[in-house]
Amino acid sequence: MKLDVSDDGAQLAWTNPLHGYITVAKIDSWFPFAAHAVLEIPVHAFWPTFSPDGAKLAYEEVLDWGEGANKARLVIYDLASKTAEPVRDLFEYNQHAMFMSDWVSL
Repeated sequence: MKLDVSDDGAQLAWTNPLHGYITVAKIDSWFPFAAHAVLEIPVHAFWPTFSPDGAKLAYEEVLDWGEGANKARLVIYDLASKTAEPVRDLFEYNQHAMFMSDWVSL
């Protein structure tokens, strides 16, 4: 399980790859912490990362979930339209050596 918080601190994305979903939550308060789920994306995925404006979520989707599977791709999910766009196959890379921690706009 991995998680990310949007740059403005208003959203949290939490992956649960074993059970096959990403939960996106709106953060209501930090002290004490309170949040509520606003979206559940049905996908086996790791490394959720919000775009700088918080409108999109990038993640590494695992296509073949199971022992020895090595088929993954980078996906950009539009939170408003609830649509996923695969942007790069990652089949040639070792999933255990890939980490995504930030989204940088150039």
